[in-house]
This record gives sequence, C-alpha cells and structure tokens, in this order.
Amino acid sequence: MDKKVKRKWLRALRSGEYDQTKNFLCTTDEEGNDSFCCLGVLLNEMDVEFSDPVSDVFYGDDGMCEILASAVDDDDGTSYHETLDSKTTLYGLPRKIREGLGISETQAETLAEMNDAGDSFIKIAKHIEKKL
Repeated sequence: MDKKVKRKWLRALRSGEYDQTKNFLCTTDEEGNDSFCCLGVLLNEMDVEFSDPVSDVFYGDDGMCEILASAVDDDDGTSYHETLDSKTTLYGLPRKIREGLGISETQAETLAEMNDAGDSFIKIAKHIEKKL
C-alpha cells in the first residue's frame, strides 16, 4: 500500500475526529453530521468527493441518509454507484482507487467486515499497520 496515504489514513483513524458508521462509506444524519466506515475515512482523507444527487441517496428505516461515493468509473464505463441497488451494502472501495493504492479486494473486504462487526477504528488501524 502507498506508505504516505497509509500514514495519513492511520492518523485519521486514531484521531478521534471521525464518527463511525456501518455498512456504508459515509452516512449523514438529519442534523448534517457525517459518520464514516474505515474505508470512508480513507476516501475522505484522499479528498474523494461524496455526492448526494437523488439517484445516489438511499433512506434507511431509521431516517439516515446513506451517501455513495461517486465520480469513479470502472473500466467498462459504469459508474460505481450505478452497480448498486438499495439492497446492496456499500463496503468496497472503487476499484481504480483500491488498485492504485495497492489494496486487494480481499483486504478491503476484511476491513469492511471488521468495521461492520463493530471493531473500533483503533483496532482496525492496528490491523492495517500489520497487514497492509
């Protein structure tokens, strides 16, 4: 994995500045407060834009607004968010970003699973330090 990005990501996960969410890269509550999964923190630290046009937003039973990462196309021209539907949890990094950073699909899935199982950002940061 890119060492500079990894250091920045680890610092952010350990900073206490990010609220944690599950199953989505980023959620925004009714007051406009953002929460991120560990992979969403990475994207946010890389300044990847999160957008909320109507087609990108799903409303959960709890009234939360789940915002999808956008503007990253796969090689076949399909926008990443267009491959998802309301029954799909967004745990994966866009492929071009993941591959560019040297993170395997399996590694990204493991991190998402740890996050969604309730592991803290601190525990996830330790895993990233050892395994990526």
